[in-house]
Formats: sequence, structure tokens, C-alpha cells
Amino acid sequence: MLELLRDKLPFAVDDHFLSEAVQDCLLLYLHEADLYYLQPDGQQVALATAETFTPSASFYNRYNPPQVELKTKSKSRYPFNGIHRQLTVDLVKLADICQRYSSDRKLFLLVDEQIPGNTVIHFNLMPEEQWQISCLNIASNSHCLYFECDLARQSKLHIDCLSLTTLHSLKVLKESLPATAVVSGSLRAEQGFVIYADLAKDAVFTSTSCNFKASSLNDAVIHLNDEGAEAEAYAAMFVNNKDSQSTHLEIRHHAPHTTSFMLCNGVIQAASTGEFVGRGYIDKAAHGTNCRQESRFLTLDKTAKAKTYPLLIIDEYDVVAGHATSVGQLNPEALYYMQSRGLTADLAKKLMTRGFLIPVVDHFKQPFLQKLGVRLLEWQTDFTADSDADLTEEELAQLENLAHSDSQHRITGNEDRILTSKDTN
Repeated sequence: MLELLRDKLPFAVDDHFLSEAVQDCLLLYLHEADLYYLQPDGQQVALATAETFTPSASFYNRYNPPQVELKTKSKSRYPFNGIHRQLTVDLVKLADICQRYSSDRKLFLLVDEQIPGNTVIHFNLMPEEQWQISCLNIASNSHCLYFECDLARQSKLHIDCLSLTTLHSLKVLKESLPATAVVSGSLRAEQGFVIYADLAKDAVFTSTSCNFKASSLNDAVIHLNDEGAEAEAYAAMFVNNKDSQSTHLEIRHHAPHTTSFMLCNGVIQAASTGEFVGRGYIDKAAHGTNCRQESRFLTLDKTAKAKTYPLLIIDEYDVVAGHATSVGQLNPEALYYMQSRGLTADLAKKLMTRGFLIPVVDHFKQPFLQKLGVRLLEWQTDFTADSDADLTEEELAQLENLAHSDSQHRITGNEDRILTSKDTN
């Protein structure tokens, strides 16, 4: 597994960095429709084989039902191409393995599917059961993962999703297919994570999904079906090189005294497009509900496009609901201030970009996935380094005015003392 990760990573890492991936968790390997458990000695033990099925339109409607309040391309949003497979993860058997090795109930799922298609993975949690699942997708492009989760009373589930997939053109994708691959429908070069969760009484569900490399869709549809259920969904994207990424987060409150929060941060540049749609539904009789959502987008040049749609559909009184969204460019004053402290323009923009997304990466529960997300973000921002020429004329003019403004050179005593404290630490 370590050698496989080393080959897939776009940057060099040492053995100590990779060794963290195999600590304190069970390793699962999904390859060619077969799910394996990797023992500490590296031996593979077969757990399950995915079954091929033919999805209907109703299957995808549960993830993206027809909307009347927002006209999005729901019919073409999810891929209907490639091979469609599904499997159920036997958590009872995995719990026995955890007990045998005296480890916590933590899974590290490595996905290495080579044939385009969709794989549906079912997780059914028993009452008061707790699991942490970290998924690293190194599959070929045009392979989408669907997680269907059923949480019983007082159960807890956390899912982390990070993609390392490098998308190629559709022509390259078709040429890379094995001769035995049977592809039905229209083939598209895309990949992503889609989560569907049903929560019972007092169940808790959280998910974090990040993609910093490829065109993708990252969605979550969560139903809070009973009193006391809680859900949180986090997403982050870095989009460049004419790619596009789309995140739809939807949480439905069907019962009273339920709580939800969703957050999406994105950085867009180089003729790329980023989209976020956040939907919070509060049904009739769901009083005492708390539903919040936030989204923030940073555009690095004129060609970048960011679209955000925060939506709240409320059919009940006595609730707390709110949303906040922002779309903007780098703050010229912040750029100038960082340059006045000795940073170059490129480094200042990189640090601001990373600082915009790392708060979402920090929500990963698995330390290796968290560090890998930070390293991937650092590599991506270094690889797509900007220069002063990429700033708009208005930004350059503002920077020039700031450079000749005496008021910008004054630093209060408190600010100087804070900076000195940080520098000495």
C-alpha cells in the first residue's frame, strides 16, 4: 500500500510520512470491485465483492431530487456511464477485527478502481455504535463513489473524503480503458464523492470532503429523521486550469430539536468555475431546529467564476436558521501589508490561499489524511504560482496607491507587539 501511495502522490514524501497512514486504523483496499482488508503483515484478506446493477433515474433522484426553488441541471448532474456496482461493508466483522487488534473503530479506505463507473458503498450502524471512515480516492477519472449510511439510535459516524485523481481529457480516458471494459451510456471525464445519510434519534453524522486537483462533484444529502439528530458537512475546493468543481450540500430536518451546520470554502483561478449550493429544509412540526450554513469563495483573477446559492426552506416557527456567503478577490491591503513584512507577492498570495482552505482540511479526523491534504494544497499552490502580472489593473492601482500612502505605514503599538510576539515564537 505504501508503494502504491508513493507512486500516486504528485510530490515526494519520506517513509515516516507514509507510515502514518497505517497507524491506529484498519486498512481497506477497494480494487477491481473487490474489497480487501490489509493485515499488519501486508497480506490481503477478501471481505466482499461488489455486485453490478443497472441504476434507474429514481436511484439518482434520492441524491439530487428535482428542485423547484433552483433551476440546476439535475438531470445531467450525476454520471450514468461506465459500470455501476454496489457493496455493503460488514461492520460487525470489522468490529471483530478491531477487537482482535485492540484498535479503535477507524477505517482507512483506499480506492483504486481503474474502470469508469459508479461504486455504491453501504454502511449500516447499530445503536450506540461509533465509526470513523477516511477515504482516499486514487481511482481513474470518471469514477464516482456513493456512500449510503444508515445511522441507528445514538450512533455516530464521521466520513473524510480526499481525492488524488488527476483527470485527463475524454480522449485519453477512452484510450486508457482496458479492452475488456464494457462502457454503457455517455462517457464523461469526472469523479467525486456523494453521501446519503439517514439519522435516527440522537444520531450524529459529520463529513468532510476536499478536492484540490480535478474537476469533480462533492455532494451530501442528509435526513434528520428523529429528535436530537445532528449533522455537519464541510467541503473545500481549489479549482484551476479551466476545471470546474461543484458542491451541493442538503440537510433536511424532519423532526424537532435537530441541529445542522454546513460550510464550503473555495479558491478559483485560471478560467475555472466553482459552485456551491446549500439547501436547508425545515419541515412542519420540526420546531426547536437549528440550521446554519456558510460559504466563502476567493477568486484569484478576472477569468475565475464562483457561484453560490444559499437556500433555506422553512415551514415551521420557533426555529433558528441562518446563512452567510461571500465572493471576492484577494484583499489588496492585506497583500501590501504582508509584503511590507518582507514577503514576496507570490508567497503572500499562496499563504492567503492556503489559509483560506486549511480550516476545512483541519476537520479531517485521520491525521495522515489531514497532513496529506495540507501537503497537496501546498503543492498545488506552488505548482500554479501567480505573479504580479496576474493581478487586475484595479488591484495594481490600489497596491500602488497604498505604497505611497503614509497612513498605511503607521502600525499601532498593539499590532507591532502582536507581530513581535509571533515572530519570536
